[in-house]
Amino acid sequence: EAVLYTEGPLLILAGAGSGKTRVLTHRIAYLINEKNVHPSNILAITFTNKAAREMKERVINLIGAKAKDMHISAFHSFCVYILRQDIDILGYKNNFIVYDEDDSLSTIKAVLHDLNIDPKHFPPKKLLSIISKIKNEYLFPEDYRKEVSDEYSDVIYRVYKKYQEALMRANAVDFDDIIMLTLKLFEVDKEVLSYYQQRFQFILVDEYQDTNKSQFKLIKYLSAKHKNVFAVGDTDQSIYSWRGADISNIKNFEKDFEQAKIIYLEQNYRSVQSILDVANSLIKHNYGHNTYVKQLWSERKSDFLPVYYRAVNSDVETEYIALKILEKIEHEGYKFKDFAILYRTNAMSLSLETTLKKYRIDYEIYGNVSFFERKEIKDLSAYLRLIVNTNDDTAFLRIVNVPRRNIGVKTIEELKRYANYEGISLFESCKKTTITSNKTRQNLIDFVNLIEELQQVLLNEDIDVNDFIDMVLDRSGYRQMLEFENTEEAESRLENLEEFKTLTLDIEEDINELGMSTVRMSSYDKLCLILNNVALSSDKKEKKE
Repeated sequence: EAVLYTEGPLLILAGAGSGKTRVLTHRIAYLINEKNVHPSNILAITFTNKAAREMKERVINLIGAKAKDMHISAFHSFCVYILRQDIDILGYKNNFIVYDEDDSLSTIKAVLHDLNIDPKHFPPKKLLSIISKIKNEYLFPEDYRKEVSDEYSDVIYRVYKKYQEALMRANAVDFDDIIMLTLKLFEVDKEVLSYYQQRFQFILVDEYQDTNKSQFKLIKYLSAKHKNVFAVGDTDQSIYSWRGADISNIKNFEKDFEQAKIIYLEQNYRSVQSILDVANSLIKHNYGHNTYVKQLWSERKSDFLPVYYRAVNSDVETEYIALKILEKIEHEGYKFKDFAILYRTNAMSLSLETTLKKYRIDYEIYGNVSFFERKEIKDLSAYLRLIVNTNDDTAFLRIVNVPRRNIGVKTIEELKRYANYEGISLFESCKKTTITSNKTRQNLIDFVNLIEELQQVLLNEDIDVNDFIDMVLDRSGYRQMLEFENTEEAESRLENLEEFKTLTLDIEEDINELGMSTVRMSSYDKLCLILNNVALSSDKKEKKE
């Protein structure tokens, strides 16, 4: 029924393990194969790029290569695509850069310094979190100003305003801006909105319970013409309110979309009934006034029952876990690889590791530093970002002295003062500053020349993106720096830099997905897409799975 119902708004309330992804993918296949909907008229939105890739692979397995013409992507990737076409209407350049959380934090710190605000009283991370929540409510600085009621909120307003000015000066957007600016674009230019409303006749949204105010507004705008919204979600799996998710979006679906139909998926294919009984008995306490009540059930049976053990402290708890593992290995023939231990925070791993080592239980910890968070990847990304956009002060600060060019803290502070006074970028200030030391001035000019020469190669020569990345690593001295270090860690970093180049393969897929495969894209355009993907992949808000 969920697959065959194609006209009008439909909400699928899908319990955990009830096959919602199967329903989504089969519905897309049905629309294309049976309803003769052109794949380019279908938009499927997920919360992560990983989920989007997996969904697309499933659809391709169902109906073949024609599925490649449809648009399946995460909210933010979809909006970056829209902004890449028309953000100039809002006063930005189309080669904008997406800042990840670390870049945003650096910018906030610089803003606090410029405003002479003590970061001890107003921690940058907290301010960034507050600004993120304000943006998720779709409030620009001028909107938030109306809500200023005390000294604290006035500081937030001033930081928010200055932060946005810094981003725009750098031709950069942060993670929260991506959807916010897309909405603003739709409101400023109705022709742009009309184009996407006409194009996407069927809109499918995964994890609808996790949408925030801005994401809901985006779906409303896009679906206003054809009204074919297919949302899948579960009120019992809404755990991101701290990040701006608004549970009322799914609870008010019938009010927000007239003549909406509701379908429940309650059969669980993942767990045995005894597990579901425990889950149902716990989750029922959450319902209150919730009208969407589900009762998960399964045909799978098991003689095993869940065990609840409450220890008096963490040491007793980890002893219990270790001894249970050894007991099952000795008496029931299990192996170490048959066990998994889940814990709530990274800090809790220490006690577990200590006990497991004590009993000589081999283990492996998952969840190391993300590939995109590694120093060498962020350094290379900063070089590429500065080449693409010399207004990117955050990228400049990261690599102006990497490898070492004898450009110290005092020089950087002098550059900052000059740039602020003149209202120019740090890169531009290198050309105009009157730094007294001839040697330091020459070092800055050498760095400027390096970046501008690489810019010319990228813009004027028909160079493969991977060859250009090699050129950046060689001419900057970054590769030689790691080779000279000659350690295992340096060798690992060199391997990671080689791995970075595989992103160009993903870009070819993205170009095809966005309907741009017939357009000849320059290396500059491809590099911009790569940098966007890096930012979206490295942002901590993207790491939901």
